[in-house]
Amino acid sequence: MYAALLLATAVFLVLGMLTPFYFRGISPLLVKSAGNDTQTLQDLAQEMTQLGRVSPVFEFKRVSEAIPFDSRLLELTQNNPSYIYSGGAAPYIEEIVRRLNLDLEPNDPTSVAALLAPAEHRAYIVDFLSRSRNLNVQTIMHSRNIRGLLMFDTVNSPAGAPLDIALLTTALLIQAEEMPRSLASDIASMISRAYQGNPSDLQYLETYLISLISLVNRYQWVSLAELFRTLNSIETVNQVAALLRQYPDYTSLLYSAILLSKQPNSVFVFLQNFGINGIADIESSILNHQGGLNLLLEKQKPIYQPVAWNPQLDGLNQRLENTFLPQMAIADPVLTGIVKFLLLFSSGLSLIILIRLIANHRQGSYQSWTSSLLANIGNITIGIAFAVCAWLFLEPEFLKQQNSQTPQLTINFAAANPFDNLKSTIMNDVEIDQVTLLILSLFFIVQVAIYAYCRIKLQEIRKLDAEPNVKQRLLENEDNLFDSGLYVGLGGTVASVIMLAMHIVEASLMAAYASTLFGIIFVAILKIFHVRPYKNQLILAMQEAAPATKTQASLKLK
Repeated sequence: MYAALLLATAVFLVLGMLTPFYFRGISPLLVKSAGNDTQTLQDLAQEMTQLGRVSPVFEFKRVSEAIPFDSRLLELTQNNPSYIYSGGAAPYIEEIVRRLNLDLEPNDPTSVAALLAPAEHRAYIVDFLSRSRNLNVQTIMHSRNIRGLLMFDTVNSPAGAPLDIALLTTALLIQAEEMPRSLASDIASMISRAYQGNPSDLQYLETYLISLISLVNRYQWVSLAELFRTLNSIETVNQVAALLRQYPDYTSLLYSAILLSKQPNSVFVFLQNFGINGIADIESSILNHQGGLNLLLEKQKPIYQPVAWNPQLDGLNQRLENTFLPQMAIADPVLTGIVKFLLLFSSGLSLIILIRLIANHRQGSYQSWTSSLLANIGNITIGIAFAVCAWLFLEPEFLKQQNSQTPQLTINFAAANPFDNLKSTIMNDVEIDQVTLLILSLFFIVQVAIYAYCRIKLQEIRKLDAEPNVKQRLLENEDNLFDSGLYVGLGGTVASVIMLAMHIVEASLMAAYASTLFGIIFVAILKIFHVRPYKNQLILAMQEAAPATKTQASLKLK
């Protein structure tokens, strides 16, 4: 019996630990499983090579060494020297290079900004685009002499090249149909309204122009065009540019992630939520193909990393790759979470039953239904507490606050507020969030378990076949047990304050104070409403037995 319970405890615990569900993370097993039979970065590189779009492939190669240097890639660059300007097959840019008779000797790849920097190059493109029949292009060319921008001089001024480059690049992208039509219409409408002097549109246009300038300085034409094909709004353009400025050492990785997932907004939100730590997760998910990357961006959770005490957990999880668990966790994460909790709960329940059997606290030894009920409540509460503690041990990140608001791309100036000094810092710390509620629930469950166990001990003494004075002495002997709720409550408060001070847990101070409060409440209920009345009964019973004892003693003397 003991061996079976011990085996059940271990089996349920291991299965619960390996179940691929976490509140604040995604199991690496799920990322790998989701990526099976989906497009890889190598597949995308071959597709780009087949289309003659070579410059994005070089971005991919900086991310993954698994991408071979295709012989066709070398052949394309050798047979098409104009690719140093265009970055690949791009008829409009190649025609501009031919008409301007640009130097085609081997050279470093030329960004869009460098291609359009000479005034004579821009003059030719203006003449070319002025004959366009695209109404959005006509709108932009008509509005080139826009005024009222704070950070850009007009295109006709000596310092007007940046504005001219940004507007001509936008018009060329629209003319070549290298951006979604909805985005082309939105940009043309914004430029038209800004040209008419609308202040809000001027400010919005300026943000877009700054974003575009940072992109044209970084990429060749084909790379820029492939990026714009994935952008569906002006805000997305600004977000992508902000990401590339924020992480200049990871531009190839971010570029590859955007093109592979075709979800630039999700990439932006993920990195705004998880910062530099999210870079490694994106790189890992890219290596697990498009499906793994899309799962990461869809869930907006980091990839779970096994805690330091158990580095083998990830390896054990990989053994479940061919089971039904990964697909179930992807299709129905709520059900998977319930299964994991039940497994951990079953482990805790088996453990407490084993401990009580060893201590000879058998369920059948309680003669009243009240005792059996209290024993079952105690087992269940201890099992729940064990499951919660085991889960938190596996996923300590759950006790840290998660940034739920995406930072805005604005510049904030710090200013002192005289009324801030009137606010109470203690009151600001009292916040009800999910971490605080979890800790409160854990403390409550522990106190319920202690209360149930104390009630069981009280019932044992009550049912004992002994004299009242013996029962009273047993009650006095168990007095420390009946006060254990206070000890655990104080210990929980001290431990919580220490973890808050060390930033191990990010929760409200109310959760720490509640541990002692729960201990006081449950111990007061136990002693006032259960121990005290029973002691009164024992005192009265001893008082009734005292005259009879005296009478028997006097009869013996006579």
